[in-house]
Amino acid sequence: MTQIQLGNRVRDLVSGFTGIATARTEYMNGCVQFAITSSSEDGTKEPVSRWLDTEQLEFVDGGVRGQVGQAQPSGGDRTDTPPAVCRH
Repeated sequence: MTQIQLGNRVRDLVSGFTGIATARTEYMNGCVQFAITSSSEDGTKEPVSRWLDTEQLEFVDGGVRGQVGQAQPSGGDRTDTPPAVCRH
């Protein structure tokens, strides 16, 4: 099993939702979730992000890992932060 890293393309084993792992959250209780962001193949839709438990994801390919520059802290509140719930 390949450990998922930010930038990898992954698939939700339950719904089939596929996208790039764009954020990772780890809670004190050990729950790890990734924000998976879809891409619009035809350019007509906005990308959609879903927060999913790591156990529910499968590695598809390297995605954009290594193609995106290092993130710089931007500060401020995030309105799309995942809920503090772990669904094991």
